[in-house]
Amino acid sequence: MSGRLAALLVAAALATAACTSSLATSTGHGGPTPSPSLAADWTTMTDAAGGFSVGVPPGWVGARRDDATLTAILAAITASHAELGAYLKSELTGSGAPTVAAVVANPDTSASHYVSSLAVTRLDAGPVAGAPSLDTLVRQKLANIDNENDVQQPVTKTAASLPAGPAQKLAYTVNLAGQRQASVTVYLLTTTHGGHEVLYELVLAHLAPDVDAATLETAAATFRLRE
Repeated sequence: MSGRLAALLVAAALATAACTSSLATSTGHGGPTPSPSLAADWTTMTDAAGGFSVGVPPGWVGARRDDATLTAILAAITASHAELGAYLKSELTGSGAPTVAAVVANPDTSASHYVSSLAVTRLDAGPVAGAPSLDTLVRQKLANIDNENDVQQPVTKTAASLPAGPAQKLAYTVNLAGQRQASVTVYLLTTTHGGHEVLYELVLAHLAPDVDAATLETAAATFRLRE
């Protein structure tokens, strides 16, 4: 498995095994402070079908799976940043669960062969009456992470607060080729829509250390659910 794929862990289905991760848990809040408004040079990417919006930092690109012009957008990105275009295409046109609905990425990092990005995934967890709780979904996610050989333990878990609502935050390090490492943060939260429980995951990934860490956390703080 490539380092990039191992780092994101967003294309894999939720595992059903019990959690065996070396988990460091904190009762404090580990999430970003919700932003009341975007900075003047940021833009908002809205996914009406996915039911959310997220901020896009200046100079970064954003793409949505359900965008009618996605093919043209990917072609334009690929023309100037081939690796970034290939990554976005694999995430936004592939199949699997949970479905990657949108990605925000920094084109300037494509030359490093590891793109700084925030990916939003959306998974229908089933009718509310029988849907698993957020805690159960988090345990399943931890079990999924634990199965990845490149993940460096422990995985930390903290409570977080996003504009979209309460969330759980997982953070860990992935060992890459060439003695490099990537930092990955996953925010998980659920909401009710149309009588179903819907799980959203925000996956923030960047090389460690990397100045994009603060930018990615700011972007996560702009994530909102839409009516």
